[in-house]
Formats: sequence, structure tokens, C-alpha cells
Amino acid sequence: MVNSALEEENSCRKCGTRRGLTRQFYWTKRPFAHGPTERTKMTEQTNSNSENQQTTILVLEAFERVHKARMADYERMGSVIDDQVKDTEPGMLVHALTKISESDEEALYRWLEVFDSEQAFEKHLSNPHVIKHVGAMNEGVLCGETELVIYSDWTEDRKNEWRAKISGVKLTFAPMLTSYFLKR
Repeated sequence: MVNSALEEENSCRKCGTRRGLTRQFYWTKRPFAHGPTERTKMTEQTNSNSENQQTTILVLEAFERVHKARMADYERMGSVIDDQVKDTEPGMLVHALTKISESDEEALYRWLEVFDSEQAFEKHLSNPHVIKHVGAMNEGVLCGETELVIYSDWTEDRKNEWRAKISGVKLTFAPMLTSYFLKR
């Protein structure tokens, strides 16, 4: 049950348009063209526990720079690891490889990975297929540091725990202006 003040705040004062609420999300009041634009965190009175990261969907982008002469190898290896992840990680909801750019020396690729939980992310990092794949990438295929960007609703303390766990890559957390993460 949402309190009436929150319902009023979730309505446009000019036209009365209302939006539905989820258990917890961040909302930018921009959809009402004639309404306010400040950012508001909204929750139900029953306030879900945002610290329970174990059931929150997690999104990751991994950017890899590949030597131009190794692009075909990289794409073949990407196809293999994609199939292996599909077969061994039921918590991986999306695993997609795209080429972002290409120059005379290198190509930039992006893996988009969506996990159904933090545990699924941990399982991915410890998957023997993934470990072998990363090792093979570091044998002359990559020409720069891998960059990981995580999208999550984690607290700074939780982010710092992950910064301490993950090494050998550039790890950042996306500075989101507005977001919500479904709980599963």
C-alpha cells in the first residue's frame, strides 16, 4: 500500500497523470513535460530491503580491445564461450558480444551480460570455461586492459567489497542518473 503523499507526488499536478510504483526504484520526474525534474527515491510503506543484493538483477559491460590481426580468432572464441556460458550458467539472462569500433590497429568489443543475481555473477567469474577463456585472451589477443562497468543498486560498501575481489581489469560502477533493478 502506497501512502497518499507518495501517490500525490507521483501524479502530475497539471493534468493528474499517474504512474504505477514498484517495490523500490529511482525515478526522474521528467516524463511529465510540464512537471518537475528533480530526482526522487521512492519506496512503498512496506519498504523492501535494498541491502538484499542476492536477488537483485545485475548488469555488466566488459570492453575489450583486440589486435586487428586477431579479430577473427576473438570472434570465434567469443562464440565458443557464449555457448559454454549458455550451457553452464542458468543465472546468465543475457550474454551478447558486439563490435563497438575498429581502427587500423585494433577493434573495441563489448560484452553485455545480465545476471539474475549477485550469485550468478560470482558463478560466472569462477566458471572454469570463463577462466580458460580469459587466459586465452591474455595470450596476445587483447591489446589493452579489459574494462568492466557494473550497473547495480549496491551501496558504496558493497561496491568496495567487489573492488577488492576483482583485479587485473579496470572496474567501474556506472554513475546512473536514474535506474531500477528488479528483484527476483
